[in-house]
Amino acid sequence: MPRLFNIPTLWVLLIASMGCQEETIVPDTSRLGADFFPMEKGLYWEYEVDLTTYNLLDSMPSHYFLREVVADTFTDLSGSLSYRLERFSRESAEVDWQLDSVWTARLSTSQAVRIENNVPFIKLTFPLAEGKEWNGNALNNRGEETYQVSGLGLALEVGDTTFENTLTILQREVLDTIVFQDVRREYFAKEIGLVKKEFIQLNYCSTEECFGQKIIDSGRKLYMELVAHGKE
Repeated sequence: MPRLFNIPTLWVLLIASMGCQEETIVPDTSRLGADFFPMEKGLYWEYEVDLTTYNLLDSMPSHYFLREVVADTFTDLSGSLSYRLERFSRESAEVDWQLDSVWTARLSTSQAVRIENNVPFIKLTFPLAEGKEWNGNALNNRGEETYQVSGLGLALEVGDTTFENTLTILQREVLDTIVFQDVRREYFAKEIGLVKKEFIQLNYCSTEECFGQKIIDSGRKLYMELVAHGKE
């Protein structure tokens, strides 16, 4: 004889089935490496910056502090959650912060993107892996540039602070000091974000009189290190 279920039992099974169907599984993006690029309203980072701008006649050094704040969130034209990054600068702790610029960022399960001066750059792609490469300019028209993950999981000393779990993004490694030097590296720490940046682009004098003498025609060097971070 076939087995029959009574009415109360059928209702229990039906309700349990509906509950299972409605359950939403939220992906753990931290396992992908997204916690190297934390984004949440109220987060802030403060950096000490040394910038030197060069021309053929002179070099102009400057020293200042930069503060970046996740001021708000919004939905962009593609329907993605984006973050408004308000950037402030000041020459010393004795003066007030002045608004410098507004950038944006977005984070998904596949990549972390920053829009800097209206130019989008793919800063990280997930899942992270040592040696992984991608085109950092895939979302803009600046030409292909291969970014590479290096030093994944290594400790890094920045100023007086040691960050135990970091990675380095090698954006460009042209070490030539004869014609054009282009070295760009960004360092990220787990659950903190960007902790250090190096940006060097130098054009060297290449005329017959000065070729090979490492005389800088134009360019700039920028070194940026994290000095404070937290949540407002």
